[in-house]
Amino acid sequence: MNILITGGAGFIGTKLIERLLPKHKILVIDNFIHQVHGTNPKVVADVEYIIGDICDKEVLNRCINFNPEIIFHLAAETGTAQSMYEISRCINTNVTGTAALLENLKHFKKLTKIILASTRAVYGEISNVSETTNNLQPVSIYGLSKLFQEKLIKSFSNVSYVIFRYQNVYGPGQSLDNPHTGIISMFFKKLQNNEDIEIYDNGELTRDFIYIDDAVDATLLGMNPNIKNKIYNVGTGVETKLLDIAEIIKAQLSSKGKINIVSKHRDGDILRAKGCINIIKAELSWSPEIDIETGIKNLIQPTYE
Repeated sequence: MNILITGGAGFIGTKLIERLLPKHKILVIDNFIHQVHGTNPKVVADVEYIIGDICDKEVLNRCINFNPEIIFHLAAETGTAQSMYEISRCINTNVTGTAALLENLKHFKKLTKIILASTRAVYGEISNVSETTNNLQPVSIYGLSKLFQEKLIKSFSNVSYVIFRYQNVYGPGQSLDNPHTGIISMFFKKLQNNEDIEIYDNGELTRDFIYIDDAVDATLLGMNPNIKNKIYNVGTGVETKLLDIAEIIKAQLSSKGKINIVSKHRDGDILRAKGCINIIKAELSWSPEIDIETGIKNLIQPTYE
């Protein structure tokens, strides 16, 4: 099967490719921006890469002869806080880029499905809620852009779709140099260097952390031709304090860095997050397998091997 992956050189995309090869033929569109990929971006052998912007029609036109049967649409600006002061950048990639992709679908004669990587940020402060709710109140530009992205896919795609709303994905392979990457990687990088870290909102912040392999397992289930026009939450259903995460990482690294609890609040952040995964469990027979302590250990170990 021919599979197009936008943003396929990123964290989730790279792991996805590893699972899709060698059974499928993969084409990736990615702009390889330094913030995400650093100076030595990872590329996978036997995969064709088109380096360019998803908003660029010429880039998308180069995919026509490839004629994908499935598109994994992962290309996105994902920094929640960054989206609050780089609004046009976030909207351009997440919304305009998706619109450009949809405009090009008429050229993909064999396309049957788009699988979209979305986010729990579309819910805003509402936690532990089903995908069926219409009460979506994003509090960040990032969350708003992803909600609009979902609406574009649902309303204007001429093929079936599956949308996965990920909680906080983490694990080996996540960038440690991107200041807007996942919080676990940010904590890890600082504590590894024996630097102090801050926990905002008086230490009350919580998140639902989903290990990368579990997230990819769920995403691959979207390829099933019988799964059409569905939205699924992808998480663990477990709410974990960021303070607890910091303490686990500090202990595993034997770090001398201090954990400071502060009252500061970051624009666009929500206080609590916990995914409701009842529907994905029931319909796709999927459940996460990696608990947070094991996942953090897996993230840390490759650094010292």
